[in-house]
Amino acid sequence: MELEKLQEMDFFKDQDLAYAFDGLTKVLDREMILNYAKYLIKKKIPFTICLADIDNFKNVNDGYGHMMGDIVLARFAKHINDIIADRGVVGRYGGDEFMMILPNITEYNDVWSICHEINMKTNEVKFDRAEDLFITLTTGISRYPIDGRDFDTLLATADKALYRGKMKGRNCFIIYLPEKHGTTSLTTIGEYAYGGGGLTGTITIPSTVTSIGKRAFNANNLTDVVNGEGDNDGIPIV
Repeated sequence: MELEKLQEMDFFKDQDLAYAFDGLTKVLDREMILNYAKYLIKKKIPFTICLADIDNFKNVNDGYGHMMGDIVLARFAKHINDIIADRGVVGRYGGDEFMMILPNITEYNDVWSICHEINMKTNEVKFDRAEDLFITLTTGISRYPIDGRDFDTLLATADKALYRGKMKGRNCFIIYLPEKHGTTSLTTIGEYAYGGGGLTGTITIPSTVTSIGKRAFNANNLTDVVNGEGDNDGIPIV
């Protein structure tokens, strides 16, 4: 969202926006985006939280250097900010993780459409300095008041959905649904999350994916596209 539009929103009218933005990515910083979410809860305004994580970002830093990593973060932040536009706000939650808040948007199909657009367009992003670099993201989504009436609960449900997406192979989004994800409890082993509700086990990486652990996925070896678990869980990016 453009600064002028941001300043028109009730919450941001009373904020000192000179210190509200992340220095690298130019989107809202962690404190401001969290305070905005809590403000919406206090005012009982329905909204959606999208917690988006750039897949295998460590491999970008390791394979292309930290300067390129910074370029990716800044470009990605602008990319999702441009897509969200006036529909919501974007903040840097930490590291390579971003939070999108969509006020007054909670209908499943509306959220699905926005997240699908973000994922599809992310796969099209190109970098002049690294033509083979192919960026994907995984997003976990929860909705207020559908999935919780306090911020901690909403964040926990978005986090469950995010790690469910990671387990499914990344490059997808998961809209939290209690009947599908309500029994999931997360513990982290190494790089992957394992949970209850039938989610225990090992993750098999296709043998054709050769770049894991060395470089980020590129367009030639991205084979771990995600298959949805029915109509309401994830979206294949093909």
